[in-house]
Amino acid sequence: MNDLVFVFEGRLIEALSSTMSAAGLWTRNLEAMFAAHPWVFLTCAVFFGMCLSSFSMVIMYRLPRIIGVTIESGYPRAAPADKTLSMLSRSRCEGCGAPIGFPYLLPAFGWFLTLGRCRSCGAKISGWHPLVEVIGGILSGMAAVMLGPSMAWLWIAGLVTVLAPLAVLDWRYHWVPDELSMPVLFLALAASPFASDAQSRAYGAILAASMAYVFMWVYSRRRGVDLVSGGDIILLAAGGALVGLREVPYLIILTTLVLVAFYIPAVSFEKRRWMPSEEHPEFVPLVPVGPAICVAMTVLALFVVSS
Repeated sequence: MNDLVFVFEGRLIEALSSTMSAAGLWTRNLEAMFAAHPWVFLTCAVFFGMCLSSFSMVIMYRLPRIIGVTIESGYPRAAPADKTLSMLSRSRCEGCGAPIGFPYLLPAFGWFLTLGRCRSCGAKISGWHPLVEVIGGILSGMAAVMLGPSMAWLWIAGLVTVLAPLAVLDWRYHWVPDELSMPVLFLALAASPFASDAQSRAYGAILAASMAYVFMWVYSRRRGVDLVSGGDIILLAAGGALVGLREVPYLIILTTLVLVAFYIPAVSFEKRRWMPSEEHPEFVPLVPVGPAICVAMTVLALFVVSS
């Protein structure tokens, strides 16, 4: 039995090695082609970013319905999950339910082709869709110019695809779904291109998570309310694994600066986010930390890889 296990493991390792070698050869050939034709790469990068941004919008709108989360009085509450919906379900009009087909699914262009209305019922389609898609294309193009055709650029594009809806969900629902944060943590621990040393990635995750927990615990004790968020701790751990141990202090500092920038408008204009406490019955400012962590992770990853 043990011999069979060893044979299976050996063949599995051989298969994985050959697959990685083929992928590496394909990647090098692709990089060479894009290096010879930079405008082709830039065009592909912009369109790729628009497609990823479109998928980010899908995640942002569908994940709460799939998991079963709604907003009541400014806070997330459990709701019946939509069992008929998935991330791969066909796009449909929110008004009449008519399926949306090609070419109207093309990022940004589809919205302009229909003049922002459903072709079946005439219902208005939010202008946020093309705006987010165009912004995603621009950011992907900027990253492509900075990083060139590389695995680092692909990581940045994928990272923004996940972190953008995660930041919006935390800002809107005070909810950092494990379905988004845990894959980022595992992938960063396994193969982050921004920290080549596996030990540095592991220690970076531990240090970032520990610092996040201590800060939240101290703030909770001071305010008299339990504000320790496991989702934010996991997300910051993912950031530590992404950039490595040496960059964790910069990650914490940058997160704090971005959080302060979020804090002022959130407390000034969104009083529904305030929580009462025993010691402070008037309010406790409840500002989502997730968006600040997402911005800090993306900016620091770009800085690390371009320096």
